[in-house]
Amino acid sequence: MSHATFTSLSKARVTLLCLGLAVITLPALALTLSRTPAATPAAVSVSGTPAQAARQSAFSITWERRLTSPDGLSRRLATSKRYQRSDGGHKIVHTFYSLDGSESGGNIYFGLTGLGFFRANDESRTLVFTTPVAADPEPVDLEVFLRAQPEFDREEEVRDQRTIVWRRNDATGEGYTEEYRAPALGGLILKQVVSSKRGREVLEPTEITLGEPEVRLFAELSSYAVDYSQFEGKIREMERDGNPEVAHRMRQAMTRMKETRPGGH
Repeated sequence: MSHATFTSLSKARVTLLCLGLAVITLPALALTLSRTPAATPAAVSVSGTPAQAARQSAFSITWERRLTSPDGLSRRLATSKRYQRSDGGHKIVHTFYSLDGSESGGNIYFGLTGLGFFRANDESRTLVFTTPVAADPEPVDLEVFLRAQPEFDREEEVRDQRTIVWRRNDATGEGYTEEYRAPALGGLILKQVVSSKRGREVLEPTEITLGEPEVRLFAELSSYAVDYSQFEGKIREMERDGNPEVAHRMRQAMTRMKETRPGGH
């Protein structure tokens, strides 16, 4: 494959990259366990920490995402870091890279259990409310759940973590996607492989540290105001598109968020 072709393929992958990074940003089983839209979010403390949140595994993980062409050319697309607290709150830091290997941008997200996701805007010192998340459903036996899915393929160890591997073949039968989910880390996708005749894209951890992340990493939660303007725009779009019920539920979620996290605008 020529460098020009690889460059074109790399640019095409950038569009898919944001979708791929969702496996890190979203709750571990958000795409597989149903949520109840009307559920009431947990109360939060002044720092934004859920006051009654169930205790979870605390850890810090660094990932690297690489794209490799069929003839062996490889480049780094992004790195991501997830700082997970035992109360369920977490911080995600994404860094993106250009073809020459230099940094081309990035973003920071915070997730609060039962409340939602926020994108940090350092310039305006705000947390942009992007997506509400209902409280978690009743606890399930993750081991049983992960193995019971039709995508279950095998077990495999990733950086000393036991994972349950889900595998899905694509429509052509020539490619596949594998997700390596760690039961001990709440079902988090620890590794992902997307393979096709056009290349192979791998997201895998380069470092895993167990234990509570440093408190200073979450300083924005107490020092930044919450900006609801983006989410309010989404509500207006739903209303214009003739989806009043969806708009109403979104407005309810935003109202609950404002009640638990005052100081927004």
